[in-house]
Amino acid sequence: ENEAYEVSKFIYDFEEKISEVNIVLITNCLLSKSIKSLIVDTDDYFSGLPTKLEIWDIKRFYDDEGSGGKSESIVIEFEKPIPTLSATLDSSKYHSYLCVIPGSTLASLYEEYGARILEANVRSFLQFRGNVNKGIRFTLKNNPEMFFAYNNGITVTAEKCELNNVGQIKSLTNLQIVNGGQTTATLYHASKLKDVSLDGVFVQTKLSILDDDDDDEVIPNISKFANTQNKINESDFFSNHPFHRNMQDKSRRISTEVVRGNVRSTKWFYERSRGQYQTELGKRSAQQRKEYQEEFPKSQLITKTDLAKTSVIFSGEPNRAIQGLQIAFKYFAVNIQKDWEANENLFNDLL
Repeated sequence: ENEAYEVSKFIYDFEEKISEVNIVLITNCLLSKSIKSLIVDTDDYFSGLPTKLEIWDIKRFYDDEGSGGKSESIVIEFEKPIPTLSATLDSSKYHSYLCVIPGSTLASLYEEYGARILEANVRSFLQFRGNVNKGIRFTLKNNPEMFFAYNNGITVTAEKCELNNVGQIKSLTNLQIVNGGQTTATLYHASKLKDVSLDGVFVQTKLSILDDDDDDEVIPNISKFANTQNKINESDFFSNHPFHRNMQDKSRRISTEVVRGNVRSTKWFYERSRGQYQTELGKRSAQQRKEYQEEFPKSQLITKTDLAKTSVIFSGEPNRAIQGLQIAFKYFAVNIQKDWEANENLFNDLL
């Protein structure tokens, strides 16, 4: 009873600062297969706030434990099926579709899943500071009906695609935006502005359905060949290698030693994709940003090119380090790939 009181008191005290309610129900039972969706009527609960209900049953825990540390599958079911046109032969080893997705749908996906649908993207949202992002916002504000004509669209992949009886997309499993993360994130951030509406905004989309075995080989190529909006460095295309995912995971988990005079430890922030640090700050409130920066100080931000240059120097090749970040990184990447393929267990928490 005391714990329930404390929670209710907390909600009461901070009600005005709550923008969304997420309810997680944990059970050691199996979720009935007859339950197809979980929709909460926000008009009757929590002052009309956006509310999401999520259930973790015993099977979900089992699947998560057996996933080998991989992220849980994302299954997206569209409230309104997406019209699509097949762009591959039935005999092809993969399937590709051309679609038109409402901008509001993409913004909602980014709001719900955030960076999880940008895992395979070579960079994260770079805020409204870049010319491309400013241009997208300008179009949304002044010529939203022309967005489809002006924007290059996005390129996405998924593991599974379910169509209805008229060939429209009902659901996608493990959707990844490999080109167009800037567009998607900008749609989301712009939707929060008072002078922008996503009504009538549509985005052309190229969708490829790939087997999980093809991801590591095909996705980087799709991103490399399709990405033409902002300048892409060679180092960006190596950001999806398991080594960098491994380093990112370690930096988020492992604390540093407590500095003399401080009471709490901090962590390094390994930026696998350009703009990740600013993306993490941008989706938080002012107080949350302050707390996040206390845990991950900007002075402890290290990029993959910083790591490459330092590693090259310590390996006895300072001549390569002074040739520039990209040259040093290319040499670093070649050696890391060899070492990783030889024995990935060398890259452990004690490294």
